[in-house]
Parts: sequence; C-alpha cells; structure tokens
Amino acid sequence: MTGHVHQWQGKRGLRDPSIEVKNDWPMISEMSKNHLEKLNPIQPIKPFRAAECGEIHAYNKEMDRARSSRALVLAPFTGTVYNV
Repeated sequence: MTGHVHQWQGKRGLRDPSIEVKNDWPMISEMSKNHLEKLNPIQPIKPFRAAECGEIHAYNKEMDRARSSRALVLAPFTGTVYNV
C-alpha cells in the first residue's frame, strides 16, 4: 500500500515527554521497545509499619445528614493524641 497515508499515521505514538531530558545527563544504557516489553514487571515492595498509634474509630454517617434545621452536637474527643 505505497502512497496511501492513514489519518492517524504520523501522529501515533508522539507525545510530549513527562520530564525534560537534560543534555548533561549521562546515558547509562539504551534499549529497544521490544527489549523493554520483555522485561519482568516491577513488583511493589511490602509496606512497613512506620508507627503504631492506636486505632481509628468508625465514621459517624449521621454527620452527613446534618442540616441547619436539625443540628447535631459534636461529642468531645476522649481518645489519646499522638504527635508523630
């Protein structure tokens, strides 16, 4: 099909880069798209617990239904406050 040009041809795959590549950056390695697609996907690491600071109380959905005509009184917080 020589001489025939599709509408999308020429536009396909062209996007603005997500980061600006600087000229002074060293090239570590260059790989083709085929080689990149054959790589194993990155597996996320298991998250670690940075700090344990008590518990999270259940959310009170009654506050979502509050109106100016039907006011709800907030209960004082009786839990422990942690500065992390």
